Amino acid sequence: MVQTRISTVVLFLAASLTLGVPANAETIPLSTIEDLQKIGNDDAFPLNGSYVLTQDMDARATATWNDGAGFDPIGEYNYFSSSKSFKGTLDGQGHVILGLNINRPDQDFVGMFEYVGNTGLIKNVVLLGGAVRGRYRVGALAATVDGGTFECCSAQTYVSGTALVGGLVGTISYGAINRCHTSGVVTGVERYTGGLVGRHGEGISPSVLLNCYSRAVVTGGDLYTGGLAGLNAGVIQNSFSAGDVTAGPDSTAIGGFTGENSLLLG
Repeated sequence: MVQTRISTVVLFLAASLTLGVPANAETIPLSTIEDLQKIGNDDAFPLNGSYVLTQDMDARATATWNDGAGFDPIGEYNYFSSSKSFKGTLDGQGHVILGLNINRPDQDFVGMFEYVGNTGLIKNVVLLGGAVRGRYRVGALAATVDGGTFECCSAQTYVSGTALVGGLVGTISYGAINRCHTSGVVTGVERYTGGLVGRHGEGISPSVLLNCYSRAVVTGGDLYTGGLAGLNAGVIQNSFSAGDVTAGPDSTAIGGFTGENSLLLG
């Protein structure tokens, strides 16, 4: 089978933007992967709480959780309401979460966070190893983001899904990703597959992606495959991609940086 393969580095330089950071009063320490799983599942660990990782976490045991389905994504997506989205703060303090496994290939909205809402802030989180498998809207750190902010996060893992698949985030709208990067392997079967984000931005108030890069090996399906983002409908600045990008012989909208752009590259 003939395949299209692209390996490229693209750098865009522009002025940086200021990102808003939500403030939360009380900080809740998390020291184990079991603590992390309590967010949204225990009244003492609310979805709007302020959390901090106090040490590296060994998450390899999640491969056997829930009859092999692994870690249960934090938050719950609802098209009509964001009441169950994560709207708090998680500061990883640079600690590593090792071997996080989520194996839900027949489930949509799969990632460490299922849904991050408009005041959600995830920063200084490092995912290393493990695997995240879902169907539609799949990302190692978050499946879907509406207005949330990601700062100084990274993922070096295996991520796969049918569509809307990203190495860090599946889809993001009205939010921001700043100083984040990915490596590892990202695989999508149909459309919107990206090394960092599957689909970046939508609507009249686009998301912004700043100072980011991806070195992930990306394999996409029939449409919208990119080294950094499968589809860009937001603002990208000061970012690059440097991983191999592969798609099938009949694929369209494939690129070493983005599969397609419908808004701004700065």
